[in-house]
Amino acid sequence: AACVPAVAEQGRPMKAVIKLNVGGTVFTTTLSTLQAGSCFFRSLLSGDYNDVDLDGAVFIDRDARYFHVVLQYLRCAIVEVEPPLSLEGALAEAQFFLVDGLVAELEKRICERERPSTTPWRSAETLLSGIYLYSGGSEDEKEAIEMIFDSGDNEHGRLTHSVGRRAVDQLEALRVIPRPLPQLWRDQSAATSLLARFMQTYISRGTFTCHGNVLALRLGGRSTVGSAASAHSAIGLVLPNGDLLLLEEAVSLQEEQTMLEQLARLQSGIRAAIQRPNDGWKRFKRHVANAQG
Repeated sequence: AACVPAVAEQGRPMKAVIKLNVGGTVFTTTLSTLQAGSCFFRSLLSGDYNDVDLDGAVFIDRDARYFHVVLQYLRCAIVEVEPPLSLEGALAEAQFFLVDGLVAELEKRICERERPSTTPWRSAETLLSGIYLYSGGSEDEKEAIEMIFDSGDNEHGRLTHSVGRRAVDQLEALRVIPRPLPQLWRDQSAATSLLARFMQTYISRGTFTCHGNVLALRLGGRSTVGSAASAHSAIGLVLPNGDLLLLEEAVSLQEEQTMLEQLARLQSGIRAAIQRPNDGWKRFKRHVANAQG
């Protein structure tokens, strides 16, 4: 329910300063501080309150140690939870006192704390800008992929893929082709045919979706979370050093995504996967820093 500003009872002036006895510890603050961000205090202090101690302080049977955290937030919107206090304990008190802003901040910190304690991930947009090169057993087995985020969309992007000994050169050549095509090119059937043959022979297009650090790649179409991945799909994991690890021929997008998220928490698992590229893994090393350059 929405908070309603406190209104004093008729004939009873509201005091600007109030004392609270929280679990035996007395706090002195103002009504405006307590009512600014807490529906609990707006309700408690808007009418008669009978739970007072001998000195006239309003008694609240809660843990005074955590009330310091609550009151500090109500005073200046600062969240300070120092040992031996815990985020979970502070969250319980914030929920009791109905301090929504503090609840949201504590839940965010608890979520961040539970993330893997590996090298911090950089932004996916930074990691995925560039050409990634995979070298197989021979020069002819080279593969290169380039992923570019759609403008204004940090979830999906475009994918180009090339194979063969000149895979990187072909992707770089594709970059310099003007868009849209000049009128002269469009008027020349030979030029457009050459470009079409180049695209069909050397380059395939697709899309990718970024779910955190996990990539769902699909040549020729867009893959969706929870749907079964086709034989043409691949699941990827962005490593902390900027490399890209791909798992080909995924059966279930959801299952493989869960497995990759577990790998992200196990550095030894990542190293083992890289050492076994023939088990369906491919490691792509970034070749060009800026996909837009």
